[in-house]
Amino acid sequence: MSMYTERMAEQDPNVLEVLEHKEVDPRMRERYDSFSRLGELMLGGSGFGVRIDPEVETFMFDAATREILVSPELIERKDLTVLEQLFIFMHEVGHLVQLVDDPDAYLDTFDYARSEAGKQPDESVRPFVEEAWRRFFNVFKDMHVNALAEARNPQLQRTDKEQPKVSQLLYNKWEKRFRGAPKTEQFLWGVLLGVMCANDQAAEIDPEMRTELDRPYTFMGKQYASYVDFARKMFFDGETSYEKIHRRMFRAAVPLFERFLQEDIDSGKIRFVKPQMDLVGGEPDEQAVRQIANGIKRSKESGSSRAKRLDIDAFRKRMKESGFEDYDIAQMAIIRGKAERMVEPMMAMWSQFFERRPVFERTKLSGFRTGRDVSVNELVRQADRLHAHPDDLRVFDREIVEIKGEQVEPKQIDLSFVLDCSGSMSFNKRRAVQEAVFALSMSLIQHARNAELAKEEDDPSIRINIRMVAYGDHAEFILHLDDSFWERDLEHPQETEKELWKQILRLQRLSLGGTNSVSGLEKIEEVLFRPDSVSDHDREDKASVVIEITDGETDTRVEAFGIRQSMDGLNGVYSYGIQIPGSLLSDRPPVDVEGGMGEKQGEIESTGAFQYVWGDHGVQLADISQLPEALARAVSSALKQREGQE
Repeated sequence: MSMYTERMAEQDPNVLEVLEHKEVDPRMRERYDSFSRLGELMLGGSGFGVRIDPEVETFMFDAATREILVSPELIERKDLTVLEQLFIFMHEVGHLVQLVDDPDAYLDTFDYARSEAGKQPDESVRPFVEEAWRRFFNVFKDMHVNALAEARNPQLQRTDKEQPKVSQLLYNKWEKRFRGAPKTEQFLWGVLLGVMCANDQAAEIDPEMRTELDRPYTFMGKQYASYVDFARKMFFDGETSYEKIHRRMFRAAVPLFERFLQEDIDSGKIRFVKPQMDLVGGEPDEQAVRQIANGIKRSKESGSSRAKRLDIDAFRKRMKESGFEDYDIAQMAIIRGKAERMVEPMMAMWSQFFERRPVFERTKLSGFRTGRDVSVNELVRQADRLHAHPDDLRVFDREIVEIKGEQVEPKQIDLSFVLDCSGSMSFNKRRAVQEAVFALSMSLIQHARNAELAKEEDDPSIRINIRMVAYGDHAEFILHLDDSFWERDLEHPQETEKELWKQILRLQRLSLGGTNSVSGLEKIEEVLFRPDSVSDHDREDKASVVIEITDGETDTRVEAFGIRQSMDGLNGVYSYGIQIPGSLLSDRPPVDVEGGMGEKQGEIESTGAFQYVWGDHGVQLADISQLPEALARAVSSALKQREGQE
């Protein structure tokens, strides 16, 4: 009896009677024990065991024994050979390998499916859309776990090139007729069967879909014979981690599937999907997967990791209460986690700028024997002693400097981001911008909060303004956190956090066309040159910092240069440009063209426009990971200039 069953029996003695019908004969038990040992080898040095246990329904994680339990019902199939059963078991273990490798990425697919379904205006179609996305992720995960099963089990590898592999024999038993089916089904099974049966034509699908799958496919500058050929090389890859497979899915498979899914929704075929043939595994049960993932993560964590997890859990709860969807919350947690390492150093930077400084008062005192200034009044008053006792005269004034208190200076900073949201900005570039902008904004917000809590009664509050302008072929303000926010921030900090996150997420979704940086810079210029703003710029306790982040070359460099000069001509205003590295891409998004499905965006040559506009005020990064540090350096440089240190 397993430890799991013993614990269950302690809570409910009737559990043993319920489980009696699941007893396994000795020969089957011996086979399961053999499979379990092979499964543990497949999990490698993860520190987790695997055991086939008839007492569980699908999967479960036993934290006490650090074992993942698998139900034999997942591998028992009619008319299958022992090797085919082994393959199915290793297929299920492969999903556990993916979970151990990256639990958050694995769970992300469930959240994404639910989030995409929730975006459908027609509520009646949402369950079908969620099911379609779940099936999509399961198919592409299956290709990877099948490759893992073969790569880590010599028994499943082909020794005779003339003989088909176990996986080929198994998938050749699959239903192959999908003509007339929804396009999402034809796409998924056309790719899966083409890869697993080692025959691009394995599935019977409509000629239109066959043309889609058979034509050359270009990815990251490399061309593949067909999309099936691409999937075979990029997803049926047992040497690659699930983390990378997950990224490939979103870059190279999600956009195609989205197109076919929308066509199925428009045609109504999304409602008429055949049940998936339950031959090799099935869709993992979300509740069981989450239980295993949480068990894995918690069994790995140290005390500091546990504290971090509790912080993340609290963050997720706050964002859920603020109305964000699960998928968005998952993305926010990733951004927050990566930006976290920069927030504290940036807060230290703000502390150096917003300093508590002594307030000095100069007082003139009379009655000194020596000094530089003679007091006329004292000289007249002591005139009768001038000849008799000149050494005793006290007729000099001195200026005494006394510290009367402290105050925080400066008292206001305006931080303006001008962000490129043109068509050329890729997912990774936008994610880097999200992380950097969040880190800088959150560090300033948190510093202002700390200063407000620590300030003395007569101290004025630190005032901060954060603006974000997104531009493409036109520009729009997407965020302005001004005085009205700070007035209620201490009582309702969640509202500030919510508004910031709404716009951080929006940066990933906005696509505003071409790269016309003038439109974005003009928005900030208008604010800076308002009459009330111009009079503020001369204040010594205020600084305005403008930062443009782009990956491209503006088409209007002369106008952009003029705006940059006019802004820098204002006292207390400092502007900088940061160019994200990587190939410069056209603003035209990828399109389907004859001879290359999903052809990548065309690369363009550098025109030198960025350097022309920004000169010494611009930095072209060699690595996208340098963006947060570059952003901090730009702000620090501006603050030092304001202090006269540069």
